[in-house]
Amino acid sequence: MGRVGSRKVPHARQGHREPRRSTVIAPARSRRLTRRQWAAGLAVALALGLAGLARAGRLPVPSLSPGAWLPEPAVDRDALEAISLPDVSLLDPLARKQVEAAYQRAVDLREAPSPDRQALGAAFGELGALLLAYDQPGAAAPLANAEALAPSDVRWPYYLGRVARLAGDFETAAAAYARAMALAPGDVPARVRTAQMRYELGRIDAAVPLLEAVLADAPRTALAHELLGQIALDRGDAAAAIRHFEATLALQPDASAVHGPLAEAYRKAGQADRHQAHLEQLGTVRPTIDDPLETALEQSKVGPSAWLAQADLALRNGNPVAAASLYEKVVRDDPDSARAHRNLGVARGQLGDLDGAVRDLQAAARLDPADGGVHQVLGEHLAQAGRAAEAEAAYREAVAREPANGAAQLALAELLRAGDRCDEALPFYATAVALLPTDGVARVQQTFCLVRLGRYAAARDDLAAAVANPPADPDVVDALARLLAAAPDDAVRDGRGAVELALALERKRQSADARETLAMAYAEVGDFETAIRWQTEAIRLATAEHQTAWLETLNANLARYRQGEPARTLWPPYVLAPGATPQR
Repeated sequence: MGRVGSRKVPHARQGHREPRRSTVIAPARSRRLTRRQWAAGLAVALALGLAGLARAGRLPVPSLSPGAWLPEPAVDRDALEAISLPDVSLLDPLARKQVEAAYQRAVDLREAPSPDRQALGAAFGELGALLLAYDQPGAAAPLANAEALAPSDVRWPYYLGRVARLAGDFETAAAAYARAMALAPGDVPARVRTAQMRYELGRIDAAVPLLEAVLADAPRTALAHELLGQIALDRGDAAAAIRHFEATLALQPDASAVHGPLAEAYRKAGQADRHQAHLEQLGTVRPTIDDPLETALEQSKVGPSAWLAQADLALRNGNPVAAASLYEKVVRDDPDSARAHRNLGVARGQLGDLDGAVRDLQAAARLDPADGGVHQVLGEHLAQAGRAAEAEAAYREAVAREPANGAAQLALAELLRAGDRCDEALPFYATAVALLPTDGVARVQQTFCLVRLGRYAAARDDLAAAVANPPADPDVVDALARLLAAAPDDAVRDGRGAVELALALERKRQSADARETLAMAYAEVGDFETAIRWQTEAIRLATAEHQTAWLETLNANLARYRQGEPARTLWPPYVLAPGATPQR
């Protein structure tokens, strides 16, 4: 569409020199004043007059900076970069109007007889930011103009850095981010992005001090940890790489892309089991950084698509109130959006409105009946609302639509177990643990069902197969050790095997349940003195944790050990009860 201006200049900041103030205004008869000198004299006279009024109590005293009352230099139109409006026909109508209006504002202000420098800079900046926010071409030129006209505004070089970074022009991005960092030396995102670009350019020695300084000021910056981890891995320092990558995942567990370099670091460290475990978790989600300027870009967007993205972000960030409000806007504008109905239901569920959540999730299921995930989430909310029969129907629809949905298979199995229907639950547990081999809780819940049905040997065999494939889940190891120590079936018990497993488990986690399991194992091999010592420790920890329901079983087993009798109670009754989970 329209194109304004023709001359292009580098993205350097454009400054201006303030006119010198004269302390003595020469009489008119001694020399002829230029227009600028006359304006400066008038400005000084106005300032003195206003100050006199302020001293008289008739006006507040203004806060004046040097030169504040002097006129700014005129805008040099020829020094500005040409701007153009790209084809925005594919944007939502509201977004299209927003961008077109911003473009027209910039054009009108630029062509005004005496354009206001600040207003024009803001108009260029708004246009460039919107083009960047909507992933449209042509953002660099208006942003460069905004920086030239308002060189002290950190937004414009920062957004120029983003434009160049997304285009793969790391040299230009590094320079732009560095200018932003100079304007805001303590800004974490500006420092991290500058370091990131330096790393991409191979300037490692310039990147590392920045990242270390960031972590000294903001130790929970996951992206800084990830970059330092990558640098350490490149340098062959596997231990430092592991430390930084593990810190990244501790801060952002969903950053699945980090599992790749972390797996490589463990391989270099000679830890094959952890190498394989992280390879299996490798995904595409990169670490993020809390970035107010990039958030402002996202929040500037309008229209259903933008509101949907903003709502999703609010929901991920734990703000269901804001998310629900935005999803409601989307639903009003686009009532056939299954995604908006689904996520609105999730947000309402988090706010405690289960009835509203179910209504929206049912609407989502009607709009997109092939989406098994929608039926699964509907089942979860129906179960929370106490509507078990409807929840079961929703879960069965979910697994019928998506048989490979391990979470849906597990949810249905748990619902059936909660209804004391373990014989029906076991096939779904079997499918779930096959689809979710690293989910130890699912396997232990399957064990609960097998134990309640008296199928101790089957439970042992399943747990033993899982433990034989490292890394073994601690809950699975604990369950197997208990079966070997205290199963009512004589053919299942193996005291020595139980001791070996329980000792290794207790070394990894010094918890009350690990010590209870170890006591069971020693009692099974006849070492009741050691069993009593470990059981006493378990009771001490459970008492400190106020686990009163558990203490009854713990004390009963302690009495058995004192009488020279091994345990035959695998778990407290409330753990094996319908609907229980392995966690106490």
